[in-house]
Amino acid sequence: MRRKEVFSPLIAAVWLLGALCAPAAAIEFGYTGPIDSETGSPMRSTQAEAVGNQVQLSDGVYFNRTQQGFVYEVPGGGSVLCTVAEGMVVQQAVQVVPDPGVEVKLYRNGTVVEEPNLSSIEEIGDYIVETDANGQTTQLIAFAIVGEITGQLTGYIMPRSFVITGVTRDDEQIGYERGYISMAEEGHYVVDYRCVPSGLDYQLDVVIDHTPPTLALEAVENGRARGPVSIADLEEGVSIGITCNGQQVAYRSELTEIGDYQIVLMDKAGNVSSYEFSILIYFDLNSLVFLGMVAVVLAAIGVYIIVSRKRLKVR
Repeated sequence: MRRKEVFSPLIAAVWLLGALCAPAAAIEFGYTGPIDSETGSPMRSTQAEAVGNQVQLSDGVYFNRTQQGFVYEVPGGGSVLCTVAEGMVVQQAVQVVPDPGVEVKLYRNGTVVEEPNLSSIEEIGDYIVETDANGQTTQLIAFAIVGEITGQLTGYIMPRSFVITGVTRDDEQIGYERGYISMAEEGHYVVDYRCVPSGLDYQLDVVIDHTPPTLALEAVENGRARGPVSIADLEEGVSIGITCNGQQVAYRSELTEIGDYQIVLMDKAGNVSSYEFSILIYFDLNSLVFLGMVAVVLAAIGVYIIVSRKRLKVR
């Protein structure tokens, strides 16, 4: 009994010392709210730093409640407001509003957009907004615009300070990793997620299709054809481009010209496939008739020459 009395105060002291020294954020035994996708720490909207009518998402990034947009500070002064956050995937038009005097460049699929309409960016693609300040190029925002059907996404990483609140595929709830949703499997996805600092909810409702378009090429074997090539079984809504010897040609269901061909298909989801083949020298019915006529003419000339020589000998 004396041994028990000696160690009980010591154990209590150790526990008390540990509680006093431990960081306050580490004592979260009863926390059941959203978790930061990058740090794994609890996220609470009440922790967002308020600056006037703005709440802070991260260093240099705020959400403006009045303008309902995300504000990105530009090195050297000024800012750019955007209706979407860094890393978001959306299906509606996006607006980018630089402060007066702030110059920005807009890239779509890696190519700079000349004279962009920053008030309504709506074409499907991957976008980057850059600014040049003090001779230094800084990427401010990257986002993507997709259609109702897309093969552009294989997964969705939540933007910083956003959390997933629910995911379904083909009307059935599916699991997901912290801050990441795999979209490798085709289907109809509905992703609900929230910007914790602003308290606003967002939704991505999209059909994922990774299957490339196909067609049938009749009379082609091992990339070669000795005659006309017919194009069949072209899927509805698929765009087609045809080149012959590197030159663009108009679409037609039967290709007859001799040369090297490439056919490129693109479906509504943006999936692309291509076919390459060559049409070699061949003889069609008209060619055979022409060759027959030539042969008849040559034969007639030969007979005429032979007959003429015999007549000369007889004389």
